[in-house]
Amino acid sequence: MNKTIIYLLLLLCIGTLSSCNDESFYISTIDMKRNFWHRGDTATFDVQIEDTTSRYDITLLLRSNESYPWTNIYVISSICDSATVLDKDTTQCHLFDISGRPTGNGLSNVKENIIPLWEDYSFHSIGKHTINISHGMRNIELPGISSVTLRIVENDTIR
Repeated sequence: MNKTIIYLLLLLCIGTLSSCNDESFYISTIDMKRNFWHRGDTATFDVQIEDTTSRYDITLLLRSNESYPWTNIYVISSICDSATVLDKDTTQCHLFDISGRPTGNGLSNVKENIIPLWEDYSFHSIGKHTINISHGMRNIELPGISSVTLRIVENDTIR
């Protein structure tokens, strides 16, 4: 092999390894059975908060494939502490553009869409918080949804 090919392979390996650096405060994935998201299947994530002065960006990563029959999805999300619902919101995400091409990232037929839920969010109490994610579509079951991942990243933006 010539030196150029070896150099390019080395750069590719370094780039791949460095892109795996995830500085998430919290990340967890729930896989959907048989790639169907049923209306009653709420994805529940328990997050332990130790610092009320930090602010967080809370994002949903939704994996879907070409068997999802609609262009968009509505996601209902809520944050609860042990006693009450602190925040609740409905977010729309387009999984396909108007020409039918998937909008997410991925090399195969499975695409991952990044759905911002809350930006610069502040938890007001220490302890366990539960984040619930469900779909708000009219259909009881959604084919083509393989998993939902909740990612929370500390927001270091200077305020």
